[in-house]
Amino acid sequence: MFEKKKKIVIACPSHGDTCYVNFATSLHATNWPGERPPILISKAKWVAKALHEMVLRSRELKADYMIWISNDVAWESDAIKKLIAYDKPVIGGWAQGRYSPFQCHVADSWSPEKNKYHVVQNPKERHGLEKVAANGGEMLCFRMDVFNKIPEPWFFGKEMVQVDKNGKPTEMMTEDYFFFGECRKYGVEIWVDWDCPLYHAAAGLMSFKGDLIAR
Repeated sequence: MFEKKKKIVIACPSHGDTCYVNFATSLHATNWPGERPPILISKAKWVAKALHEMVLRSRELKADYMIWISNDVAWESDAIKKLIAYDKPVIGGWAQGRYSPFQCHVADSWSPEKNKYHVVQNPKERHGLEKVAANGGEMLCFRMDVFNKIPEPWFFGKEMVQVDKNGKPTEMMTEDYFFFGECRKYGVEIWVDWDCPLYHAAAGLMSFKGDLIAR
């Protein structure tokens, strides 16, 4: 008997139509696990809304996995193939933030008392697979059955607006961290492959007298 090939869909939610050369090069060089997948894109939409629609479209396409990729990252040719092979509910590589101090986008724990995530401080020293509290959404592989365990709309809801003890709004949560909270609520595991580093475009930099300066 031949094993059924896994069908994947690539989801690239974006507000604009900027295309980074490294992103395009990685897309071209990727060793896909099977046929080249359809790529869903969006323009001028809130990312959370675009992702919701992309999940619905991935269902229509009878996908086994949906890969969310930001349009300002790059990856090694076998990265997507590796992530799918792990067959985890949610798994990604790891990236650092775009702005100084360029913190890792993976959190290894969450404090219910403070409602805060603890960001991993030593990503270069870690290797292999690790179950984590959050993985910041630069390249995430979702097994489609996850969206049966977590109710719609998946990437947004009233909990996105955090309030103080008087009910005054204090902070707006991003769509990826809202989703991680839903994963925690409904018992969905989140993983990182520390041997799957991602290139991430840096911003907020300038040069002066030959030196690179973080603003």
